[in-house]
Amino acid sequence: MVLLSVQRLLHRGAITNLAKMLGRMHQADVAQVIMHLSSPKEKREVFELVRGESKRGQVLSELDSDSINQVLADLLHADIAWLIKDLGPDDAAYLLGVLPEERAKEILSLMRAEDSTEVADLLKYAKDTAGGIMTTEFFALPEDATAQDAIRRLQLATEAEMVFYIYVTDKDERLVGVLSLRQLLTVPPATPLRNIATRDVISVTVDMDQEEVARQVASYNLLAIPVIDIDNRLVGIITVDDVVDVIREEATEDMLKMAGAIEEDSVSKSSSLASAKHRLPWLFTNLVGSLLSGAILWEFRYTIQEVVAIVSFIPVIAAMGGNVGLQSSTLMKPTGSVYTKLWEVRMRE
Repeated sequence: MVLLSVQRLLHRGAITNLAKMLGRMHQADVAQVIMHLSSPKEKREVFELVRGESKRGQVLSELDSDSINQVLADLLHADIAWLIKDLGPDDAAYLLGVLPEERAKEILSLMRAEDSTEVADLLKYAKDTAGGIMTTEFFALPEDATAQDAIRRLQLATEAEMVFYIYVTDKDERLVGVLSLRQLLTVPPATPLRNIATRDVISVTVDMDQEEVARQVASYNLLAIPVIDIDNRLVGIITVDDVVDVIREEATEDMLKMAGAIEEDSVSKSSSLASAKHRLPWLFTNLVGSLLSGAILWEFRYTIQEVVAIVSFIPVIAAMGGNVGLQSSTLMKPTGSVYTKLWEVRMRE
């Protein structure tokens, strides 16, 4: 309904009304509208009507890679750097990561030195790893700090993205503990953090696959999970909003793989040859199965001629076989629920 309204106003040239409508919408909803518009020109026109540099930057961070490149196609590098200046390092890294490499470098050079360093560090990691989806804006304190110190610094921590937990580090910035805000507020002000922090910290490494990260967060019911390097130094955190994006992305990827289809981002721009390359193995397997079924029916051709009623059951058997196969493939999809006795499960199915 919203998309139709936007398209109607856009085609009528009702720019003022459309700008007011976009101003009342949440940035995520605006991004959804832009992604569902058919032409790059329409996407750029709608994006340009979003008021406020901060909101425009947030809309950008919600777009997919194709829409980002289409929307930013005509913008100057300096304008893009200005748009993303208020975004978190993880969102800025995502945006630059989907742009052409040379263009991303130019934009980085126009950003504030501190911001560009953080973003450049994140861009070094593969996008499907913990390092690629983490943010470097987190709240950490030395273990000898007191609860009163923590509360005072927390009140001044304007750059921390989401303070779900307080991470405790030693003098070498190695992660040694974690505590919740509730723990912090229910102890005497002079209590050192080392005395109240939980030492058994659930963490992930920078090179861990994002799907495993999402599984860890879901398993332990966390709102954020710390990311450490090879020396156990705290380098970032992954918040639950990014984990939700990962879960959605991985689920879509699994469904496409099950169907023998190409990646979602490539659907609109892949060639016929690339599409055939991904689908032919699955289609060939189905063809072989169909030929075997035909050969079996041929062997019983005389029986079928004698008992014609058997023919009416052939579509039923084929349909049921397809449904059973679909159910089995869904069950055996690598969700992490089947680890042991794999062949036993396959034989049963």
